Formats: sequence, structure tokens, C-alpha cells
Amino acid sequence: FGAIIVLCMITFRTLLGTASIVLPLVLVSSLAEAMMAFMGIGLKVNTLPVVALGVGIGVDYGIYIYNRLSTLLKEGYELHDAYYRTLRLTGRAVIFTGFTLATGVGTWMFSALQFQADMGILLSFIFLANMVGAIVVLPALVRWLMMREKEAVAEIAGLFGWHRYLGHLTGGGTMANLEALWISGRVKPRQKVVASAQAHYTHRRISDVLGLSFQSVACDDRARMDIRSLRKALDGGDVGTVVATM
Repeated sequence: FGAIIVLCMITFRTLLGTASIVLPLVLVSSLAEAMMAFMGIGLKVNTLPVVALGVGIGVDYGIYIYNRLSTLLKEGYELHDAYYRTLRLTGRAVIFTGFTLATGVGTWMFSALQFQADMGILLSFIFLANMVGAIVVLPALVRWLMMREKEAVAEIAGLFGWHRYLGHLTGGGTMANLEALWISGRVKPRQKVVASAQAHYTHRRISDVLGLSFQSVACDDRARMDIRSLRKALDGGDVGTVVATM
């Protein structure tokens, strides 16, 4: 699985997306090993390539489904609609391929050679299980691992009545401030960042690290940013970002 993880990371550049592809493979491989133990088939030189073949076919299914699903999500489709459109096109191809491969090797079950018959059963199971994993388990993992953040951001935006928003969750306030100020420096280069005197100290420090000019704005007697002081700062024409402390 190491090579699969590395190549998926290089291709998709997302740890959670890679996990969504690889975890169904791990599940199916574990089930295949359980079936091998039940049937008395050992993992040896003759059977190892068969298991590797099953994993190789399974990762193809996963990459096809994830790539299409991810593309539709980036285009703005909701998960339900993206999944439906993925099944209509890519899903049909994966299902057709899975049943075709399983049927082809399934004929080995009638062979007089015990090893070939066992491999027919094992490969048929692996092909079909990987198909189900890509069609059912992978989208469920995308929903659980990757969409919870989007839903949480939507709920937070809803608390403020925002219908248009952009954001994601971070590991803490300092990292959030760093990302926000970095974006502000890219969008409004060489312009000043202003924040209230009650703002967190990391705004000034991070602005210094990013090479952004920073100005503190006085607060009123209720610890709110003084509007007249803010207006005076804005009148200078060199302010690109105003930090709001809520």
C-alpha cells in the first residue's frame, strides 16, 4: 500500500482524499485474507501475485470514482448530486468492469485443479468487493472525512446570517490568523492591516513576520473598536485589511 499512498498523494495532494481511496482497499484485503484463512489458502509465492492483482484492480476503481467525485465537488455540486452524477457515468463503468472481471475468473471455480478453483473464488470476491468498496464505502468516507468541515463552516456562517462565505477549520486561532493575514497580504499587497487595541497579540506579530504594516485602533469604553478612529485610519487610503474581533 505504500506505493499507492505515495502516488495518490502526488496525484490528488490531499491526505483525506488518499485515505478515502486506500481505506476501502485495506478493508477488502483484510476480508480477502480472512477468506483465504477460511478456505485454507496460505499466503505464499503462488498466491501473493493474486492478492496484489486484486489490490491493483481495486485502486483503479477507487481512483476513477474519487477523481470524478472530487471534480464535481470542486465545480460546486453538493455531495448528493456529485455522487449521483458520478454513479451515472463512472459508476456504471466500474460496475460493468467489476462484474465482467468477476465473471471471467469465476469460471475457474469449475476447474479440476484445486488451486485454480480456489483462485477463481478468491479473485471473484476481491473484484466484486473492491467494486462495492469504490461505489459505496469510498463516497461514505468522503462524506465523513472531507465534508464535515464544509458543513461546519456553513453552520458557523449561518450563525451570522451569511449566505456567501469562504473558510475552513484550523487547528487553532493562531493558525487561523496566520492564514487570514497571509491571504490579505496577497490580495492587498503593501497595504496596512488595522485591528482594535483589544485584538489578539498574534495579529501584530504575524503581520511583522509576513512583512505587513500594522496599526492598532483605539477602543471605546465598551471595548469596541472606536468607529471614528477607524474612519480616520481608513481615510489615509493605505488600509487593505480590517481585523474584526467577535
